Amino acid sequence: MGKRIAVSDIKVRLGPFGGEPSAGVSGDQKKIEEGLGIKAHDYYYGLAEIGPTFSAECDRQTGLHWAEDHVSIEVIDPETKDPCETGKLGVLVFTHPTKEVPPVMKNFIATIRICLENI
Repeated sequence: MGKRIAVSDIKVRLGPFGGEPSAGVSGDQKKIEEGLGIKAHDYYYGLAEIGPTFSAECDRQTGLHWAEDHVSIEVIDPETKDPCETGKLGVLVFTHPTKEVPPVMKNFIATIRICLENI
């Protein structure tokens, strides 16, 4: 059997976590941070249709920052297809104008989010 390593012996200060479940799941970020003694960042959000990672959380840990120079993100009402008002629930819609093959226009994602601001 291999040697056990104490968490206190780990010299890692930051962990980039992505996928599901991740540091973005409610409560899991705190569990990861307290259990490993590190800062856990919700680092990766990406979809095969759109491309690899196109958003990440910064050191302030206030939410994801989108790669807005490559991906347009909207939160829309799934019934009316109109942009959601700030504070309302809606679905994420991505447009990737710089992706060449295949181009992605208005890709509806089944992820429900609260609209903080539609740009």
